[in-house]
Amino acid sequence: GKEGILWLATYGGGINYYNANKLTFKKIKHELNNPNSLKVDFTRAIAEDNNGKLWFGTKNGLSILNPKTNAWKHISKLSNQSIYEDIVLALQPDNNFMWVGTYNNGLYKININTYSVETINIQAEDNFVKKIYSIYNDKNSNIWFGGISGQLTVMKKDKTFDFYPILNIKHITEDQNGEILASGRNGVYRIKPDKKQFELIEALKPDKEQLAYATVNTT
Repeated sequence: GKEGILWLATYGGGINYYNANKLTFKKIKHELNNPNSLKVDFTRAIAEDNNGKLWFGTKNGLSILNPKTNAWKHISKLSNQSIYEDIVLALQPDNNFMWVGTYNNGLYKININTYSVETINIQAEDNFVKKIYSIYNDKNSNIWFGGISGQLTVMKKDKTFDFYPILNIKHITEDQNGEILASGRNGVYRIKPDKKQFELIEALKPDKEQLAYATVNTT
C-alpha cells in the first residue's frame, strides 16, 4: 500500500502484514473471549475505506478495525434474512461505501459511516451470481462482480444491469484502455463494455501444461 505495508489474508492463520519501512512482519489474530479482536482467523479479503478503517472479510462476516483506536466492529449477518453468518469473499471500496461479496447471499453495499446495509439482488434473474469471488469498481463507476453459480454482472450508475455469460470468475480488473479483464477457471476474458462484447484470450487459455489464472494485474 501507499504506506509500504503489505497485507496478507490467510485461511486459518489470521492476518499477516509486512512493513517494508520498518522491515517488520506481524500477525493479527482472533483472541479467545475477546470481542475487540479479529472475529475469526479464517479471512479471504482485505480493504481500506475512505475513513482509513481496515475491513476484513472472514468466514463469519466482517471485522472492521480502526487503526487509530485499535477498536474492532463486527458484522456477522449482513441481512436480516440470513440464517447463518455470512462468508465474505470480496471487498471493494467506493467513496462512502464498501461493496461486499459473499459466498451464498450475493452482493451488499454498506455505508462506511453508519454501517447501514443495502442488499443488491434481482429476484427474477436466474443468472444473478450468488457466490461472489471478485468485485471491481471501474473508471466509469460501474460495479462489476463475478464468481461461481452465476454470470459476470455489471451494475451501471443508473442501477441497471448487464450480464455476460462468463462463469467461474475469481478476479476482475481493468486495463488502460478501459477494457475489463476477468480471469478464472476457463482462462482470461477481455470485455469491451461500450460494445457489450467479450472474448476469451486464446493465448491465456488453461490446458494440460498451463494452469488457470486466479488473478490478472495491469500496469
